[in-house]
Amino acid sequence: MPLLLPPPSQPLDARVPLRTDATRSQLQLPLNARLDSRERVLVRTLPDGRVLGVRVLQRLSLTGTGDYFLSVPAPLLDVRAGPGSEAEPGFRRSGIVWQGFANRGRTLVADAKLNPGTVEAALPLRVELALTVDGRELGRGERRSGRSRLQLTLRNTTEVRAETPSARPARPREVQRLVADLGRGRIPEQAEVDVEGPVRRRRVLVSAPLAVSGEVRLPVRRLDDAVVRGGSLVRRGREVAVRFRLVLAHPEAASASIELSGRAVGVGAPKASLTAEPTAAPALAGARPTIDSASRLLLTFARVRQYDAFLANPAPGGSVEAVYRYETTDAPRVAATAPASDEGGVIVPVLVAIALAAGAAALVMLWAHL
Repeated sequence: MPLLLPPPSQPLDARVPLRTDATRSQLQLPLNARLDSRERVLVRTLPDGRVLGVRVLQRLSLTGTGDYFLSVPAPLLDVRAGPGSEAEPGFRRSGIVWQGFANRGRTLVADAKLNPGTVEAALPLRVELALTVDGRELGRGERRSGRSRLQLTLRNTTEVRAETPSARPARPREVQRLVADLGRGRIPEQAEVDVEGPVRRRRVLVSAPLAVSGEVRLPVRRLDDAVVRGGSLVRRGREVAVRFRLVLAHPEAASASIELSGRAVGVGAPKASLTAEPTAAPALAGARPTIDSASRLLLTFARVRQYDAFLANPAPGGSVEAVYRYETTDAPRVAATAPASDEGGVIVPVLVAIALAAGAAALVMLWAHL
């Protein structure tokens, strides 16, 4: 009897693409149009892993001639046209709106600032950075000397439970061809195989493997007896860096640590920057020609596709691709409370505004890699 395997386009949960409670706007595209999406997600985190800011540069490439109207759901704080955009996006609290006329094609680029508290749980990676000197953490703006230990901890947070079928194939070569095709990137929208006997269904854990690369930078006047785990040490002036490249995939390697220890003179607060890309390649490496293995592969493709569309592509059938860029940053400073005046004025807490120039510059550099 025929058995339908999990389609690679099915969402395995509601975290990604991002959604809002608002009713989705009508989608209108030119006849036979195609819409492809490429995204760069910039995440600023505190050393303890809390997300301070999230911006997304989404480039929608529309082919076709005619009127278009579409919306991209997102918990927006602000949106503006990004580099190379041929139109201005519309702002709604529930998402980005695009409307206009395309003459054979249109490039729509949105630079969107999202609500970090709302989207933090949907991000694919958690980043934590810690430094101790003689067993104690550094204070803000402090430099000290002593035995230092730096640790960057990365954790893949894409895991979800999904249902997969298990049965004995009627024609084993049919399954072998399917697994081989998946390995070559030939992914059917709906795979079907003939099976014999009962079909069992079970719950399995599925994730989107992440290819992660980057570096941790440590300002220090001198570092002796350096020991590195999980990366390679680079010395440059009054700074050292640990560069790394790894894959985070469940269940064996869902998390990883990059460590540096040594005797430091004049060490300051570290910074980390890294890029994470969803990829199914690690799952393909261990695939076997069985229905179980083929089903897990298709579920992995489905999970990767979800994280390739952090912001949704509103048009069915269009391609999606996303790269996530993480930068650690210090917590924003809070100004001291103003004293009460002799006239009996109230004490007003004043929050110092967070400088946005660094974030904007990072986005411009990031967009250069599109």
